[in-house]
Amino acid sequence: MLFNSQAVLETISSNIRKHRLARDWSQQTLAERADLSRRMVQMIETGKHNISLSTVCRIADAFETTFHDLVAGTAPGALPTNDSFLSEIREHGIQLWRGSSPGTEANLLESFLADPSVEVWEWSFAPGERYQPEPILHGTKEMIYVVDGELTLEQQNHVRVLKAWDSISFPTDRRHVLVNSGQGLLRIIWMFTITRGMPVAGVTARRLQGHGKPNHPTN
Repeated sequence: MLFNSQAVLETISSNIRKHRLARDWSQQTLAERADLSRRMVQMIETGKHNISLSTVCRIADAFETTFHDLVAGTAPGALPTNDSFLSEIREHGIQLWRGSSPGTEANLLESFLADPSVEVWEWSFAPGERYQPEPILHGTKEMIYVVDGELTLEQQNHVRVLKAWDSISFPTDRRHVLVNSGQGLLRIIWMFTITRGMPVAGVTARRLQGHGKPNHPTN
């Protein structure tokens, strides 16, 4: 299971219950909308059942809210105005994935439910790591900004090398591979704009269901 921290599980359980009660839904209603059993919803809300990424995504989509809303603790306050913007915003990040190599991980920094919606991630890859995310349709776009290291982006017959401070944006329906082609840790900010009609949580799930060398969570 992805979420093995009791503190994270308790936060998710509490947030799911709050969202359900705010809509005046019964556990059966949520179960039907998320295609789960009522017993599963009951166990999740009481914190007696570990919960997978895909289950959180289904519940978030049923609520028509963001994945971040269900896994975050307290909502972030105003954006920092000093020079340590990145380090401060990372305090609100939630680690959702860790690869087999030290330093390879994915942190969801924030998501905004709007039209289009936005997800902001920080990913890092150990030297030599390759990662191929699942393509996403419906006109969704992504932008990659390199914080540290060297990224080789393979897109069909095109290869682009990006270094610190470089950025690139493109539609998410293109098959592409991210490679840490440098000697040190690669850190990127990965942002997605998600068009209405494609659930935000569904994008989260597909980002973490890519193919490559790292280990992936059980969904």
